[in-house]
Amino acid sequence: MRDQIYQAYRSRGYRFITVAHPGAIVSGHAVIEEGAQIMAGAVVQSGAVIGENAIVNTRSSVDHHTRIGRSVHIAPGAVVCGNVEIGAAAFIGAGATIVQGICIGQAATVGGGTVVIRNVPDGVTVMGNPAKESTS
Repeated sequence: MRDQIYQAYRSRGYRFITVAHPGAIVSGHAVIEEGAQIMAGAVVQSGAVIGENAIVNTRSSVDHHTRIGRSVHIAPGAVVCGNVEIGAAAFIGAGATIVQGICIGQAATVGGGTVVIRNVPDGVTVMGNPAKESTS
C-alpha cells in the first residue's frame, strides 16, 4: 500500500526528500535514493544502495554492496549482511538476519527473528531459524 501511494504522488509530479536521522551512520560511499528514510541508530555501509521510498528502521544494519529495492521496509534491529539484494516492496522483520550473498524477492516477507541462509522467491513469506516458507 505504501508503494502504491508513493507511486501515485510521484506520477502527479511530487518529489520526496531523503531523511537520515543525525544518529544514523551512513557511508559517504552509499547511495540513498529519493524518499528513503534512515532512522536513528541505523548503519548503512559503503557501496550499499537504498531504493526510493525505502525505510531502514531503528538500529538496523545494511552492509557493503547491498541493494535495497524501492519501498522496502527493514524493521528495527534487522541485520542485512554484505552483497544482499532485496526486491521492491519486500518486508524484513525486526531482528531478522540475512546472510551475505542472498537474494530476497519482490514483495517477499521475512518474519521477525528469522535467519535467512537461502534465496527467497518473489511474494514468499519465510520464518524461523533457518528460514522456512510459511504455510499460514
